[in-house]
Amino acid sequence: MKPRLRQIVWITTALSMALPVLFLAGCSGGSSGGGSSTVNVSMASTEPNVVSNSVGTFPAGSMTVEPLAATPAADNINHVWITVHRVSLIPGGNAPGPDPNGEMAVQDTTPPDASGHISADLDPVEVDLLNLPTGGLALFLDAITDVPPGTYGKIRLNYTNPTVHFIGAPENTTIQGTANYHIDIHFAGGKLVIPPESTVKGVQLHDVVIQLVLGKEGLKITVGPTNILMRPQVFATDSVVRYILSGKVDNVNKSSSTFDLDAGQIFHAAYNNVSTHWSFRESEDPFRSVPIDNNAFAIAAFDNEAKVSTIGTFSTGGLFLADDVTITFPVNKVGTVDSGDISNGWMVNDTFSLALPDNNLVNPKPSRVSARYDNTSLSPLINRDAAIVKGAVVTARGYAIAAGGGTEAFWISVGP
Repeated sequence: MKPRLRQIVWITTALSMALPVLFLAGCSGGSSGGGSSTVNVSMASTEPNVVSNSVGTFPAGSMTVEPLAATPAADNINHVWITVHRVSLIPGGNAPGPDPNGEMAVQDTTPPDASGHISADLDPVEVDLLNLPTGGLALFLDAITDVPPGTYGKIRLNYTNPTVHFIGAPENTTIQGTANYHIDIHFAGGKLVIPPESTVKGVQLHDVVIQLVLGKEGLKITVGPTNILMRPQVFATDSVVRYILSGKVDNVNKSSSTFDLDAGQIFHAAYNNVSTHWSFRESEDPFRSVPIDNNAFAIAAFDNEAKVSTIGTFSTGGLFLADDVTITFPVNKVGTVDSGDISNGWMVNDTFSLALPDNNLVNPKPSRVSARYDNTSLSPLINRDAAIVKGAVVTARGYAIAAGGGTEAFWISVGP
């Protein structure tokens, strides 16, 4: 039997998160010079045979002939696996909408790179359609970048290796792939519209969530004498458009939860002390980052000179409302612990030094106890006192200490 669904590597919400509207007098969020568009594609489950009113309903009169209802999955099937390797946006504004009886398993000879198709090849993602995340969780598939302006009526998932597992069976059973091994998914509400140009010098971000109706009533499977066919009940939703802005931070004001961001132009921005999501990113590897679920600690680590990537929306007053902030620290020091380890007692001010020719002091922040300590593979947090020993290789990330040199380090990793 195949292993369980791989670890979720991206978490998003099926519906856009609400961030309180904040205003700052004199802020202006737009200027000439448009940005590009990116579509993030995720997959999640919804409740059985229900489409939320907030994402539209199945369009009335969209089908001239009511299809025959497919047989629900047999009670003895507990897993349905596919391996998704490509996601595409298909142009067209007059698509009939999702079929509440399940997507039709018709053969489609349209080539994968047909005119107007905008596609992204994926590292293969193994998905169990009967055991997808539910509620606000979604499995990230991939981002389709530089999406041309236009109207897109469907999303296509190309996949391989469709199999089911019958309860008690030692192995999985191969099933018939739908429509030449792809599933075409309609948008609930009709279409995805990418506008001709953004007035903001940032990437316009559309969060699209593919939702499969949860359970065996939604994933309808017909078990025949010679093959097994599946017909999933599935639709896609597009959230409120957001923007990705990246640049250097200045004028951080923690009493008002505001900051300025230089992203080619100066944006006035705000974060929410409770709902904004925070991450730390490794400066040498943009894909090596860790989520921070302690907002008070993340906000303490947010200061001038940090490089950030933010995702958010603009208020009617022009203030950028950041609901995701990823911090890359301006200082990234690597060295071996020279003094101040637990074996000879931490220094009075709880600092330690690295065997570097200059600026070798490391001052854990907000304190020795509350800084983040992990190993270089980003596994669970480690014991600071057992790890900071003489000769240990340490990467300290944070901000330069103005007086006396050294680093105020909020993120400390141990190991080569």
